[in-house]
Amino acid sequence: MGSREIEKFNPNHDPDNGQFTSGDGGSGANDNMIDGYDKNNPLNIAPQIYLPVSPISGIGAAIGEGAAAAAAIAEKQEVESLIETATKLSGNDGVFASSRDIANNAAESFVGNDAMPIYDRTSGEQIGKISSDGNKIARYTSLNKDEPYINLENKQTSGNLHVRWKND
Repeated sequence: MGSREIEKFNPNHDPDNGQFTSGDGGSGANDNMIDGYDKNNPLNIAPQIYLPVSPISGIGAAIGEGAAAAAAIAEKQEVESLIETATKLSGNDGVFASSRDIANNAAESFVGNDAMPIYDRTSGEQIGKISSDGNKIARYTSLNKDEPYINLENKQTSGNLHVRWKND
């Protein structure tokens, strides 16, 4: 859903002559006007009401878009927080992610787009990824355990972060 255009509706604007009026815009509507200013409204501020252009879009759609955007921002912030923790960690530690998807996204981002797969020597199954410089490793060897997690290893800091999530 993209952004919606908003049009202004001003009840004191006469679209026929482009003038701002006081009242209903009928005959004598400009009687309260003095040199272009409304004597009852010395600041000449016309009230404005903003209406959505499309009757289909409305408050419910705006709330839905806002909630989706807020959720996306929260997920991005959680992924960034996990990456920051793994990058700075020295030693072993564990954290909980709100979901498996968040943990996977953090692992993918941690090792980078140009990461290379790591395969099990015996089975040939992919068990993780290693960054192109070899300093960051994401291991997926514990995904199917009762308490699943992904290891995010940082060779530069000797850190090993276990990113867990609730297994539904």
